[in-house]
Order: sequence, then structure tokens, then C-alpha cells
Amino acid sequence: EESPAALPEYDFKSLCVRVVDSSNTNSRRDANDVVNALLEVVKDKRIGLDAEWEIREEGGRRAGRGKINTIQIGYRNLSGKVNVLIFRTEKWTSLPNRLETLLLDNSITIAGNKVSGDLKY
Repeated sequence: EESPAALPEYDFKSLCVRVVDSSNTNSRRDANDVVNALLEVVKDKRIGLDAEWEIREEGGRRAGRGKINTIQIGYRNLSGKVNVLIFRTEKWTSLPNRLETLLLDNSITIAGNKVSGDLKY
């Protein structure tokens, strides 16, 4: 018998994933467009956040974090469907304005593991 605290099953075949690659010419506009779309349909103003970056090494030792290469945002839309946005950020020198605004918006609840570290870098 399944524990009542267990997470419900999810049909990942219906998962909607959108990738915005910073190496594409219109990537900043595309990022702003998908964030605007997210804000129109995000359920309960809650998102999941994760970021990935390269680890810098000096002399074979971990010396710190490099620039963020990927930002992943997951959310449920108003009908409950899970959506994932993946921003490949390595070519950007700064975040597109709508993405930065989303991450700084105090009305949005952001969940993840060590999110404060992800937002710091």
C-alpha cells in the first residue's frame, strides 16, 4: 500500500518542455516571450527553480563557480499541466529583462534546492 505522503504519479508523456538557447539570434526576445506566457498561466504564482554552472578548478582543486550555463524553471499551468522552461544562458552577458524580473518578483514563490545559491550567481 502506498504511503499517503508519497508524491502522486505524473504522466511525463504530457510534459511540455521549451528550450531557449542563448546562441540563437532572437533568444533574448524568446526568453521574454516565454516568461510573459508563464506569468499569464502559472498556477498559484509558484515555480520550481534550478541552475547549473561549471565548477572552476585551480591546481586540481575546486576554486568556485563559473557563470551560470542553464536555468530551469518548472511550473503548473492553470489546468494543472506541468511545464518546464530551460534557458541555456552561456552566451548572455546578462539575463533578459523579463526573466530577471520574474526571479526578483516577491509575489512569486520559488521552490528548489538551495535556491538562494542559484539566485546569487
